[in-house]
Amino acid sequence: MDKARDTNTGGEPIDPMVFTDTDGSAYLYFGGARQPRVVRLDSDMVSTAGSITDVVLDGSTRFAEAPHIRKVGDTCYERDFACPRYVDA
Repeated sequence: MDKARDTNTGGEPIDPMVFTDTDGSAYLYFGGARQPRVVRLDSDMVSTAGSITDVVLDGSTRFAEAPHIRKVGDTCYERDFACPRYVDA
């Protein structure tokens, strides 16, 4: 990521995780500075397609690092280092 171009990377864009949705869309999740973030990946899985956005977690007030996304049915769940249980993402 280019901090000059991608202004919402946060202070420490660490612990990336690629999630591929059932429709084939790929997303890069990462954390740092107590805020999970996501950006859609282009088909080459290297370039980004869109802007970086903050992930709003439903059911958790804590986030540290190392996000992990899991999809069950139509709902995505997030789990990370500070929250060992899955919460809605």
